Amino acid sequence: MDARMLYRRLYRELSYQALEASKVQTAQLKRREAALAAYRKRLAEQKQAQAEGRDVVNPSPALSKRLKAGPLYDSKALRECFTGAAKDPKQTLEYGQEVWEYLRSQRTYKDLLARYNPGATMDDEERIRLSAQRVGLALPKTMREQLDIIY
Repeated sequence: MDARMLYRRLYRELSYQALEASKVQTAQLKRREAALAAYRKRLAEQKQAQAEGRDVVNPSPALSKRLKAGPLYDSKALRECFTGAAKDPKQTLEYGQEVWEYLRSQRTYKDLLARYNPGATMDDEERIRLSAQRVGLALPKTMREQLDIIY
């Protein structure tokens, strides 16, 4: 395998990893923004004596801008590995091949873990709710569930 092909494989794999990480981070940001909007809405309801209408809070412009501009992997560090003055180009290629295989196997591991062990990515509240449901208990509605009903 030549350096160009290895570079492309590494770039593709790192781009995929960055995209997946960005999806998780974006979901967390959306939850945070929704919680902040709900908090502000409750504050507005408490101050309803001042005004009759409700205060509608839009998500922050930073989040909207981030969602529109897709995540891209910054390849400067990767490019420097291949174009920098290497002592042994063969050793650099072998190291790059090992990194690519590691990244690919990590992605496969994550996919298999999500497929065959769905509880691994579940948050604690969901895990507790499902465990209680399994033994026949009904948990009281949490603030999150109440807010989901409102929206």
